[in-house]
Amino acid sequence: IPQANWIALGPTGTVTNGDFAGAGRVNFLRFDPTDSDKMWCASPLGGLWKSVDGGLNWTTNTDQLPIVGCSDIAINPQNTQIMYLATGDGNGNGSQLTLSSIGVLKSTDGGVTWPNASNTMNWDVSWNRDIYKLLIHPTQPDTVFAATTAGIYRTIDAGLHWIKMQDGQFTDIEFKPGNPNVVYAAAGVTYGGSFYKSENAGTTFSIVSDGLPVPNDVARFDIGVTPDDSNYVY
Repeated sequence: IPQANWIALGPTGTVTNGDFAGAGRVNFLRFDPTDSDKMWCASPLGGLWKSVDGGLNWTTNTDQLPIVGCSDIAINPQNTQIMYLATGDGNGNGSQLTLSSIGVLKSTDGGVTWPNASNTMNWDVSWNRDIYKLLIHPTQPDTVFAATTAGIYRTIDAGLHWIKMQDGQFTDIEFKPGNPNVVYAAAGVTYGGSFYKSENAGTTFSIVSDGLPVPNDVARFDIGVTPDDSNYVY
């Protein structure tokens, strides 16, 4: 395996009691499907940030969103001007420094604007719901999944309507590489995680328990898959 050269790009701050003051959490890093120099990342309290030069410089235009915090973004691979933004802090601990989600916002101009009217989930902050992951269908991009603490939601009409497909508190969701009819999902925000699988494009899910740790040993599942061997799920 070749060695990778990693260079710290920041932010950096003063170390105080082992912590870097001023270096906030980053919930995700996503690449434009057609241009790897375009990158998106988000802070749960700092909004969505964009780089067009491979991460050397970053800008944001989301300071005026109803909820500044973001937990994921999904980009239409066939039209990268269409993007979905999961609001709130998917990894928050419920303290006063975290923000609950108001749902999923949609941009049709490459993230220049995020009209609140596009939020058809229509959640309220007082409901204390969170979104952990957005997953967009690789060949039918009007289909998007959201793994949330209120269940697995799916839209098949580009966000006009979201329907709950499975109850539970879900932290991750992935397609089987090469076969998007198979969907894997991970449940469990606190102790007691479970692994789910769908073989009908997310219409129904079943629990898979063979070979997995006992629930009390699992705080939260994250899922990894690889197109090099789609029979493996990590």
